[in-house]
Amino acid sequence: MAAGEEGFDREERLREARERLASAGTVTDRAETPAEGEAANGWVRAVAAEGRLIEIVLNPRAMRWGPAELAEHLTSAINTALDGARAEVLAATEPMIDPATLLVRLREVQDASMRVMAAIGQGLDEAIAKIRERASVTGTPASAQGFDILLEQTRALVTAAVPPSAVEDEQDLRGTGRDPSGLVVAVAAPGGRVESLEIGARALRTGSADLADGVMAAVNAALDDLRERESARSGALGSDELLGRVREIQDLNLEQMRVLTRSLSTVMTNIRRD
Repeated sequence: MAAGEEGFDREERLREARERLASAGTVTDRAETPAEGEAANGWVRAVAAEGRLIEIVLNPRAMRWGPAELAEHLTSAINTALDGARAEVLAATEPMIDPATLLVRLREVQDASMRVMAAIGQGLDEAIAKIRERASVTGTPASAQGFDILLEQTRALVTAAVPPSAVEDEQDLRGTGRDPSGLVVAVAAPGGRVESLEIGARALRTGSADLADGVMAAVNAALDDLRERESARSGALGSDELLGRVREIQDLNLEQMRVLTRSLSTVMTNIRRD
């Protein structure tokens, strides 16, 4: 591929990448189908949508179980519903890039790029030296070191969006919620699932509908708490600022390719036979 064609192809790819980034920064309205989960032959039923519970239905006969057994069946039905709702969201949206994973990949790309650009630079120097043995050459090609600077800027950008806590072990990241009476306590784990559910003995003395409302309140409070904790660890840069900086880096990359292509063309044009 000729230098001009390669530059044009790169420009097209960058334009497409910018369009994808713009679409990633927007949220489209869509109707989400609620997901259901059942346990104990339908005696326990949960309905979830948009990462939250919207309904829990308990068969009155389920109140005969002990707190631990009832909590086990509720947890099973709730997680089935939450998993189903999350699958609906993932199926309707494009996969998100994990900044921590992206940072690792950028390190790998930078290391590989240093080796490649060093080889290219050495090859250009050797080629120009051989040409100068037989012809007069004015000018030198632009330095390719800017690519390493570009990657370093990209790494710095992603690092700013990934605080150290975001790449640490998430075993301590949990969300906790209680119902208004304090008789039901729920703990949510990363992934938006219920890790544990505790039901006080006194809660079984209420009606099945009241207990269902209490469980739903506790679980949703735990999920909200988890999301707040995850958001606090997700990064210092807002999505708009992150996208803006990425676009600036894209523009720099494109301009750098143009400069390199022009400088190579100038060198070739200025070759004079002795």
